[in-house]
Amino acid sequence: MRFLFLLLSLIFLLPSWIISQEIITYHSGGLNQSGDAFVHVFLEIDLATCGSEELLVIETPLGQRPLSLADIGIAPNGFIYGMDSFEGLYKIDLEEGEVVNSWPLPFGIQYGGMAIDADGLILLSGQDGRLATFDIESEEFTDLGKLDDDFPVRLTLSGIAFYRDRLFGSLVSGHLVEIFLDEMRAEYIMESMNVEQSLYIYEEECDDPVFITGTNRGTVRLLDPDLDTFYNLCQFDIGSAIFTGITSYTEYQGYPDCRDTIDLNATESGFDHFFEDICGTGRAYIAHDSVKVYGDYPLDSIRLVIVEDPDGVEGTLEAVENLGMTVSGSGTDEVFAEGFLDYADWEVWLRQVEYVSTADPPTPGLRRIAVVGYFNEGETTDTAWAEIEVLQPDFSAGEGAVVEECPSGNEVSLFDYLSGADPDGNWVPDVPGGSLELLPDNSGTYFYTVDHPDCGSDTAVLELFVWPGPEVSVEGAGSLCAGQTATLELTGDLDDVVSFLWNTGSTESEIEVSESGTYWVRMAYGEDCIWSDTVEVTVEELLTIEEEISLCPGQSLDWHGQTIEEAGQYETVLTGQAGECDTALVLTVEEGEWIVTELSAEICPGEVFEFQGEELSEPGEYEFFLTAETGCDTLLSLQLSWTDPPELIEEISICPGEVYEFQGEELTEPGEYEFVLSAETGCDTLLSLQINWADSPELIEEISICPGEVYEIQGEELTEPGEYEFVLSSESGCDTLLRIYLEEAIVPEASILGPDRVCEGEAFELIASPAEELDQIFWNTGQSSPTIEVVEPGIYSFEARTAANCEVMAEKRIEDCPSRQIYIPNAFSPNGDGVNDEWQIYTASEVERMELKIYDRWGSRVYEEISTEVSWDGRFRGEDLPVGVYVYQLVVEFDSEYVETFSGEVVLMR
Repeated sequence: MRFLFLLLSLIFLLPSWIISQEIITYHSGGLNQSGDAFVHVFLEIDLATCGSEELLVIETPLGQRPLSLADIGIAPNGFIYGMDSFEGLYKIDLEEGEVVNSWPLPFGIQYGGMAIDADGLILLSGQDGRLATFDIESEEFTDLGKLDDDFPVRLTLSGIAFYRDRLFGSLVSGHLVEIFLDEMRAEYIMESMNVEQSLYIYEEECDDPVFITGTNRGTVRLLDPDLDTFYNLCQFDIGSAIFTGITSYTEYQGYPDCRDTIDLNATESGFDHFFEDICGTGRAYIAHDSVKVYGDYPLDSIRLVIVEDPDGVEGTLEAVENLGMTVSGSGTDEVFAEGFLDYADWEVWLRQVEYVSTADPPTPGLRRIAVVGYFNEGETTDTAWAEIEVLQPDFSAGEGAVVEECPSGNEVSLFDYLSGADPDGNWVPDVPGGSLELLPDNSGTYFYTVDHPDCGSDTAVLELFVWPGPEVSVEGAGSLCAGQTATLELTGDLDDVVSFLWNTGSTESEIEVSESGTYWVRMAYGEDCIWSDTVEVTVEELLTIEEEISLCPGQSLDWHGQTIEEAGQYETVLTGQAGECDTALVLTVEEGEWIVTELSAEICPGEVFEFQGEELSEPGEYEFFLTAETGCDTLLSLQLSWTDPPELIEEISICPGEVYEFQGEELTEPGEYEFVLSAETGCDTLLSLQINWADSPELIEEISICPGEVYEIQGEELTEPGEYEFVLSSESGCDTLLRIYLEEAIVPEASILGPDRVCEGEAFELIASPAEELDQIFWNTGQSSPTIEVVEPGIYSFEARTAANCEVMAEKRIEDCPSRQIYIPNAFSPNGDGVNDEWQIYTASEVERMELKIYDRWGSRVYEEISTEVSWDGRFRGEDLPVGVYVYQLVVEFDSEYVETFSGEVVLMR
């Protein structure tokens, strides 16, 4: 237990204290190191460990009178009350660190001790046995007078303390006395002089009071009145300071009831024991480990009775029989134990009594068990209650099951078979995700376990049987020849088969097939299981081999026993061997023709042409046959014709006065002249010469000039469009006439396409026009593309060349646009108070057009307006609309080039 030790040397105005919500101690530390102030130290002292913690050091300058408290106490209201021996009584707020109130001490005496009872009455003790009281509630002092003077020593009390309804005190002589207020007398408890100024009394369970005192040498003592001696508990280094008062926050938590009692849980207030069976086991001890039995008389016997169960009486009480006692009724709902045992043995026995539910699983709910103790041969009794709350476990592996399934091969979750299973458990054998395929190989026993950190584990057993398929197979030909029939037959163990069904509709165990296809059969067997099998049947078509030949006129052919002499189609069938299918042969015979080769040749008149041993000198058609060793003979057809004499035509031009020499002749005039040119081989050649006057050479040039440009030729400068002629002399050949057509190039008008104004932060494009007719574009921004992007107003220009290589330029001024800011309120209140009665749209500049539409929460349009200024008064068809949120759509046309759309919500309030 921890105590509050206070050596009291305080000043009238307390400084800010360090507050501990548990235990605070205080003592005087004498003078500080510089010797100019009194030191007051608050300590937290733990007698269990003899440890201390310095909480606060207060220094009172010399020359100021310290507040010398002779004793302190903690009242039920939580305040500390301190008593100055001569000055007065003080109420101190530890949390605020200040004196809340004070009262001067009456009756003109010096007081040395004080004690506070549970009702808030302060008892003051003074010199020569004088006593007085102070009522905290009425703030009144009462003089109780003096104790009886018939006492061996002077009755000056330096410290007093209450214990239950008894009062004890320490005398300045060092004796411990008990004070009887009703008789106003004192009696020795300890005659040895071992008691110091401070005195504190506490009680452990229902034992005798424990007396604690503090010395002026930092020693804390435990007093033993029975042996008239003391024990030093702890030694603290506080110099020569004196513990003038001792108190504790636990002083008014109340003394235990020490009548004959069974306390099933001494850690809780009251005497009953409550246990929450969170695991739902239905087993629990009826007493806590801290169970206590105490009183003034011996405990003779205990009766335990189950007085409440959820479903009648479903539980029993299990009790052992220890040495020195007899127990009856163990395993029933009522147990009786008796014997001559001390309290500790009864406590051991109570810890071993267990409630056991007989239901499986235990029914959730509250069980109440009365524990009745009989003291002093039944003269007094005490009843305590054990309450056991069986809860539904918050974890479960589910209920096990025995399952039979058909071998579908489908994946199933084993959790589907366990009712109420938690998903966080483990399968043994391991089943990843709890899913497997319904196959016979997966038949077996599966254990599913869910672990709980406090309640162990829960396991469910799943017996899974997947029917194996019957030992049956489909036998029969996989392929057959066209026109054949095959038998598909089920073979094997057909005893468990209930029915058959082929996809042909047959319900027999075999079928005959003659066509290609997939044939399946389904069989019902076992517990409504279906087994199926499939076989592919292929019908091989008759193999046909086709051949084509040609017969020359007059030929014949012997083909598989047939003599063929004319064109046509002939067929025969070759029978297959060793299971092979038959083969059809088809022969197509075509009538052959003579091979005709046509030749042609030309000869000059009088020339001889030799062919196939004959000399031919006349034009005509000649035929010859060439006999072939294989195939048909060849007919050669020769077409012989006269060769036209070679004729050359030549046309030349001469300039006037020029002489043209040919074949020894001089030709000076235009005309047609013929000459025969003899050939050493082949026919002579006829040359036809046509002489013409040569036209004077003429050149035509079309010249295009840009407006204002000068074109120079032959020393002349041409500036106007028109037709011009010049003669160009030639040293050889005829002179040349140069004809020039001069025209002025059409130059397109250059311009810059783009907006005339731009808003701040808005990017826009400028286009050099006509872009398709411009080349080598150079902007005053340094860019060279037909289109540029700019973001600020100003003067923009470019220079370029046209397709005719003429230079053009254009310039454009971009103005700054007015502001397009717009403000849309999000709420208004059309209640007629003149404030926000209309929902008004505000713009920073003029707009050309605004279109406003408003909808209610069901999407119905309740307002529409098109104008340069729009607003809404919260009405529809002349009626006020209800309070709520409405949706608006607003289209604002700032100018013909800029339109912006807004949408959102507006709240209508009243």
